[in-house]
Amino acid sequence: AGVEDNIGAERAALLARIGSAAPSPYVLLKNMFDPAGKDETSDPDFFGDLREDIMEECGKFGKVEAAKVDRASQGHVLLQFDSTGSATKAASSMHSRWFAGKQITAEFTDEAAFASAPSA
Repeated sequence: AGVEDNIGAERAALLARIGSAAPSPYVLLKNMFDPAGKDETSDPDFFGDLREDIMEECGKFGKVEAAKVDRASQGHVLLQFDSTGSATKAASSMHSRWFAGKQITAEFTDEAAFASAPSA
């Protein structure tokens, strides 16, 4: 029972860290880019390259069904995974990680938010 208690406590702590939304196959990564940054405003391939890089990195945790880069946001990238388990692994790995000088935050989101997000 001790091991199961620890796993339950660790999972609860992880879920508290990665936002209050219920676990789902949808993950929102924040702080992935600076919308006013030099590369973001001058490199026409920036957002496509970013999307490919994120899909490749997050693909280590499970199948990424789709990814959207919201250019009008403060660095938001939304991901759809094949399962909640894959999304949980990705969110826990990406949360608090540093990327391009910014600390990423990861949280679960839902299908409606993913569907309504603009895509680069």
